Amino acid sequence: MGSGRVSRVILQNIELLDMSLIGKGGKGGGKTKAKKWTVSLLISPQEAPMLSVYAQTSELMLSARNPDDNEQIQVEPIVFSADTGEAGLRKLPGDITRKIPLNMRAVSLPVGAGAGICKLFRPGDRVDVLVKCNKALLAMESLDMGAEGKSQGPMVRETTKIILQDVEILATENTVMPGPDVDRPVKMVTLLLTPEDAEKVVLLNVANGRMAIASVTLIARNRDDRSRFKTEGQLLSEILSGRKEYHKVRIFRGRKSYLRKFAK
Repeated sequence: MGSGRVSRVILQNIELLDMSLIGKGGKGGGKTKAKKWTVSLLISPQEAPMLSVYAQTSELMLSARNPDDNEQIQVEPIVFSADTGEAGLRKLPGDITRKIPLNMRAVSLPVGAGAGICKLFRPGDRVDVLVKCNKALLAMESLDMGAEGKSQGPMVRETTKIILQDVEILATENTVMPGPDVDRPVKMVTLLLTPEDAEKVVLLNVANGRMAIASVTLIARNRDDRSRFKTEGQLLSEILSGRKEYHKVRIFRGRKSYLRKFAK
């Protein structure tokens, strides 16, 4: 919640037993000092510990009410912060694991720059997962094998590929942490995935943090759009050259070999 402040009603219809002046006020530095009072409240044994904790950690304020008004009113807490202004306090979920459907898994991912609509995500949103390989070792093509079966080194390529589509967001950091109940950019989201898809995402996420081979981007989509498309991915070399690879041949010269590619 950052530097936000929370205001809430903790007790209602409390009888004032006594009050006394402990500071005379006066003037100092050109400003009038406020008088200080101490009050005694008539509360139950159950309310006393709670009030004591609030008194040590918060600023308490007493608001007057009509002595004949005994109605208890449900008052929602209010949060104020410099970046969001005034807003209600978000209600935290209970046991969020019960929201995970059977045979599904929840995996949390960091939200990178350019993800979604200005990084705004909410539970129930649906996304596609796109992987960008900065120096991709692309499956079997990535290793140039010589005549004796020895690797001649990886082929460096830059490519993007949508690996998962129509994935539901279970939660974001905004929904599991206390704070103002407003939409704002997030740094972490939790996706609902099958066990197999969870393996893929975790592997790519670990590689991203450890070896910087790949980065994962979440692409926002309409909640009601359940369509899926088969994509081949994009190679940076093909985008810049305007040519697309259509054939390749491995050529052997003695104990060495190389891969010849044809594009049009």
